Amino acid sequence: MSVPSHPDLPSLQALREDVIALGHEAAELARERLLRPARDLAQDSQRQVEAAGERVADGVEQAGDLLWAERDLAAGWIRKNPWAAVGLAFGAGVILSELYRSRR
Repeated sequence: MSVPSHPDLPSLQALREDVIALGHEAAELARERLLRPARDLAQDSQRQVEAAGERVADGVEQAGDLLWAERDLAAGWIRKNPWAAVGLAFGAGVILSELYRSRR
């Protein structure tokens, strides 16, 4: 059984083309509304992570500089006060050995 055609009704091929075009428009709209904002958010997150990494690296560098400065200060004190340094080391050893012994 065939469907009678009417001059005012679109053909099946025209309907098929319209549906395909509508699908392409829907896909582009999905890209515009969903994918691009997600990509932008990912790029922003990546920039923030990189900035945080740089801040951590700066902090580590500053901590290293401070550690070396303190080491130099301690080494200078030891050179100026060798006997006091020996006494301090001996006292610390006695205290640590007593603490270790009391835990047993």
